[in-house]
Amino acid sequence: MDIDWTSKCIGVTTDEIWIYFSNALVGQMEKYIPKSVPKKNKRRKIWITKEVTAKHRMKQRPWKKYKETCIVDKKLKKLKVTTSAGPDGFHPRVLSERSVSIKLPLSIICKISYEVGWLPVIKKCSNHTNSQGRIESRSRKLSSGQI
Repeated sequence: MDIDWTSKCIGVTTDEIWIYFSNALVGQMEKYIPKSVPKKNKRRKIWITKEVTAKHRMKQRPWKKYKETCIVDKKLKKLKVTTSAGPDGFHPRVLSERSVSIKLPLSIICKISYEVGWLPVIKKCSNHTNSQGRIESRSRKLSSGQI
């Protein structure tokens, strides 16, 4: 996704960012995910050598300087791809495979949500919100006897 997320997120609520992000991701899924099952005996492309993969890794390293992006990236890589899609409708395999391109917008959404104290509307069914949709810290839940 070649979208300038930092300029898109200025002065916009988390709900609007989430809707824009989910529409962009669905468009990318429809455009790039093949409809047929690939062959199992498919070989690796000849041009993918150790040098190419090393250069590719070197390009990805600057992203790891940003803490929020790293946290989102780690969470996306730890997803169980064998489970079914969550309440947002995105399959974990799609999220883990597209983690390189979606970790920046997801980190921006998480950062804004944490600063404001509200989650996007689509996430209100999550266990991390109270009845008003406010983000609760784990320590507050433990002290109040909930869990």
